[in-house]
Amino acid sequence: MESRQALRCYITIAFFLLSTAAAAAVPDSELKTAYVGKVLTLRQFDSAPQLRFDAAGKLIGKSSPEAWTVAGQLRVQDISLQQGVLHVRGQRLFLFYDSHTKSLREVGSVNNGDTARRRFLHKLPQWYAKASKVEIQIECGELQTQDDASKAMNSVFLPPDALLTDVVPAAWRSWLNRTSGESAQNLGNSTGLYRAGDGVSPPKLKYPQDPTYPEIARQARYQATTVLMLVVEANGSPRDIQIVRPAGMGLDERAVWAVQQWKFDPAKKDGQPVPVQMSVEVNFGLF
Repeated sequence: MESRQALRCYITIAFFLLSTAAAAAVPDSELKTAYVGKVLTLRQFDSAPQLRFDAAGKLIGKSSPEAWTVAGQLRVQDISLQQGVLHVRGQRLFLFYDSHTKSLREVGSVNNGDTARRRFLHKLPQWYAKASKVEIQIECGELQTQDDASKAMNSVFLPPDALLTDVVPAAWRSWLNRTSGESAQNLGNSTGLYRAGDGVSPPKLKYPQDPTYPEIARQARYQATTVLMLVVEANGSPRDIQIVRPAGMGLDERAVWAVQQWKFDPAKKDGQPVPVQMSVEVNFGLF
């Protein structure tokens, strides 16, 4: 009898150990191999230094929305699973427009001998190392497989096969398509649009609205100009604003918002108001 009880106990313990092994969570070493060093794009652009999401990818707590060029991407430095919560630590990619390369560059790539260095704060490396830190927490439960980990990550970050144009504001899409080799999108419905000249008087800005300065750009002492293309309707209202030459560092979205508030005396042809396509420059300077 005692030997049967001992055998039954042994079998029960063995089954428990096998069950525990089968339910083991994905080890941190596999998570690090899959993600450390990679650049990830958030589905939701938020500037808080620590963000927490539920299992469905919904942000928990107060939201601090910001432009994708300062709050949209991060390079993973560490990742771990602790008590059913994924902890992703990294540095945000603060992106600015480099007129020499005609592309967006990371602030973290600017060194002392860089021609872009003069556009920033004197102690740029020290500031960037501190200001760019971010931790993302994802409530996901115990992840059993790497597929489970991918699903949890993809609820908060774009999957590898997704396009940045799927999540950025519409004003960015034409420029991003053009720089990635895709065909540029038309400026809304271009039928019936005019350009100033040849008997068409240009629209005149009647009610301007100054843009606000993003805090990150202000801290970095970054100054730049963004060029926008838009349509001014026959009633003087702007529409279909697109970024032609960006500035980065969050300036472009502020420029688009400001121009959306502008009111024009419309362009005229033969004395009648007509819709025109035009470009404007929005300058950001610190004094």
